Amino acid sequence: MSNALAKHDALLCQHKFVLVRDDKHKVYRNPEGKVYVTAATPSDWRAGFNMLKALKRCIAEPAKPLVLAINDFEREQAAQLIQGQPKLQHAAHGMGSGKQKHSRGTGFIYDGPRMIPEEQAIREVQRQRARENARRRAEEKRQQREHNRALRQQKRAAAETAAREFEEAYRPFLNVTRRIVDKLEADFIAMCQSSIRHRAWSPDLTFYEFPVKGSGDDKAERWAHGLFISGIEEAREYGEETTMDYMEWLIEDLASNCSMYLARSEQRVTRVMKFVERQMAKSNSIWDLQDALSDEMERLDDAMKAWETARLYGDLDFELDDWLAGLGVNVYEDPVIDVIVHKNEVSVVWDVGAKQPPRHGSRRFDIVDALPGG
Repeated sequence: MSNALAKHDALLCQHKFVLVRDDKHKVYRNPEGKVYVTAATPSDWRAGFNMLKALKRCIAEPAKPLVLAINDFEREQAAQLIQGQPKLQHAAHGMGSGKQKHSRGTGFIYDGPRMIPEEQAIREVQRQRARENARRRAEEKRQQREHNRALRQQKRAAAETAAREFEEAYRPFLNVTRRIVDKLEADFIAMCQSSIRHRAWSPDLTFYEFPVKGSGDDKAERWAHGLFISGIEEAREYGEETTMDYMEWLIEDLASNCSMYLARSEQRVTRVMKFVERQMAKSNSIWDLQDALSDEMERLDDAMKAWETARLYGDLDFELDDWLAGLGVNVYEDPVIDVIVHKNEVSVVWDVGAKQPPRHGSRRFDIVDALPGG
């Protein structure tokens, strides 16, 4: 059995073709309804190759009725007989056909399904539909990008408008707050620097070298002295022996901490001012701001971290009371229930009782005080 016939029989088995008629033609049919017809006694020496090619074509093409498949086969057989097929005649038994000119061919053998006009039309419709779907998806993506770009522009414009309104409404008060914070920070820096510079102690801790009286550094020196004494008392409470070596270590430790506080000055001021701005964005009540400052100070104290920042929050809370008092607002009066700020105006809200609506009184602060360094 030739190689082509072996492949032909294997392909019949693979696609489950069953012989349904065996007279002058062999007729096969598989479960898909495809009908394959071949000659019962093929005489062509290339019959195996032709049968294999016909079987592959039958498998690739749509199923045909039995009668139509037989008619198509007989018509192809008749056409081949009319046209004739050149056959190579052997010169003698056991000898080749002699030297003949052979075509080199193209090197390709096309054995695929034949395309009928209906299938071509269907595939063209499918390609056209695919192109339309691709254009539609591209247009949808473009529209979505335009929509997202418009939303981003709207959000950006809204944020810029809100920022301008916030600046207009609260920048004067924020400038006042910044001036207070800068003054508090300058005092704290002076105290830290004094603690680093002056460290002359007597063994019994009864003498400390203060600067010349009237130099303006007395407050800072007293603060440094208080830090040292607090450290000694705490050590004694825990049973530590306060020798001169220990006191020298304590002095160096306090100086190291003060150096760290100095290095974090700008970060500390920025943090407090950002906190004030966020709180003012929530409420324009100065009392709400003071409550938030007090809560933040307590939170940091409870966490036992950022002691110098917690101190700044607390000092700012008390300094705002003094600033309001300078405007003639007594925040400790019982009828006062709130203090509202807007631009360079402070509005005091009084409770007049007897189920009457609250009464408002305005106080304006000088715009110069609202400028940095004013």
